[in-house]
Amino acid sequence: MQPGSRFDLLPGHQKIYFQEEAYRRLARLEAVAARAGRPQIELALAWALHQPQIATVLIGGRTPAHLDQAFAALAVKEPALMAQLGEE
Repeated sequence: MQPGSRFDLLPGHQKIYFQEEAYRRLARLEAVAARAGRPQIELALAWALHQPQIATVLIGGRTPAHLDQAFAALAVKEPALMAQLGEE
């Protein structure tokens, strides 16, 4: 963990992200992205944007590239790919 990061400044977030389930999900994202030849961020955003139970996804648009990533993720229309990301 980097000093000054949000995980350092808000230690409560560590319990959410630094756990086995989160590591398994990350490994699945890495594998699916590698097989699909797509960036991990694109697929992670696409998954969140296409979940019916998620009403809003906040995008940190500090640069135009961040917005481009969000638009690319929104354009992903591959149910089979989304299903691979959601497998437990």
